[in-house]
Amino acid sequence: MSIATTRNRRERITAAWIARVALLFVCMGAAYLLGRNTALGDTIMPEPVFPARAPERPASVNPSGVTGEGIPRPRQGASLTAEATLAALYADATERMARDVGRLILAGADATRSQAFRAARAIELDALLRRRLETLGAQTLPVMRLEAERAYRLGADDALRQAVRLGAELRLGDAGAGDAGFVGFAERAIERLAVDSTARMLEAQRVFAADAQTLFRTFSAGPLSGAEPAVNRALAQGLISGDPRAAERQVRQLVAQRAIDPELGDTYRRLGARRVQVGGWTGSARAYAATVVRTRTREATVGGRHDRLRAGGIELVQITGRVSVNFCTRFIGLVCSLGAGSADYPALASLPGGGPPFHPSCSKGTAAYIPGLVTDRRERAQGAALDAYHRASAAGLLTTNLKAA
Repeated sequence: MSIATTRNRRERITAAWIARVALLFVCMGAAYLLGRNTALGDTIMPEPVFPARAPERPASVNPSGVTGEGIPRPRQGASLTAEATLAALYADATERMARDVGRLILAGADATRSQAFRAARAIELDALLRRRLETLGAQTLPVMRLEAERAYRLGADDALRQAVRLGAELRLGDAGAGDAGFVGFAERAIERLAVDSTARMLEAQRVFAADAQTLFRTFSAGPLSGAEPAVNRALAQGLISGDPRAAERQVRQLVAQRAIDPELGDTYRRLGARRVQVGGWTGSARAYAATVVRTRTREATVGGRHDRLRAGGIELVQITGRVSVNFCTRFIGLVCSLGAGSADYPALASLPGGGPPFHPSCSKGTAAYIPGLVTDRRERAQGAALDAYHRASAAGLLTTNLKAA
């Protein structure tokens, strides 16, 4: 066998192995994505990927007996990419804010530091937190504008597809004559939704920043600035590392000695664990941002669908979604009017929250409904859901959660 032949054979074998290794990595990547999305209950689609899951509590039994099968469940809301991007953005901002205050408390932990030094650090912290909030707002609003418009357009386009499947023709006229023109009619509503969503996320961060300032002024520039340096170092370490247990013993002692009130101890633990507080809810900044993005963009999708349906002369929608223990399960299969309601078709606006989404991260949506054109299964679901709705309404149970199966 010649040298050239041997070399060619080796090159072919090497190329084959490289191809196999590349294929292995591709398969591993696909398996990872599949496993990750399957674990979340997502449907894998080409980018952008739309969240088909909703983090509602476990399944229950719908009092009406309607499961939602046979009723279209159109995709809705922001893409997973946008949701994850904004969630990561807010998680990073929370991390940086907590480290900022920890670093500056540590800088002033030395008992020899003057009050002027500590006052300068307080001014530095205020400026840092203000810049972080301004940057966060500037980064959030453009993304929310884009996602709100895209979600609205998604709902409007879905309305057309649903009408076609039902064998109906939407009478669009000039107002709905083109996607760009149609979406333009809702421009103000889309802008309001984007601005309001951004404000909600920023407000949670502002509260976190205010807590950071309170903690810093107490321990580094306030009544406890001259405390044992070891205490401040432990507090700083807990804030910087993200593990508030680092100073748990010292915090408990200060509370027991009434040097600080228990609420300030809770504030330290929240900051150390990177948790935000919104009303009575406490959780990660990542979870809160994702919830706001997911819920508000689902509102935009539902709004776009309804605007397009009404522009085409369709006034009825059927509520769809997955069965869970949340109260909104009661409405699956119910057909509602987008305008004035009646005994057979309650007004959608009369339902809790004005219709889906009924609560944060709600999976419920709507599907176009035309009597005589929908399937028998959907008509039976409507009858069962309507009876259950009237019974629940009379008993005052419309907003009562269901029992787990």
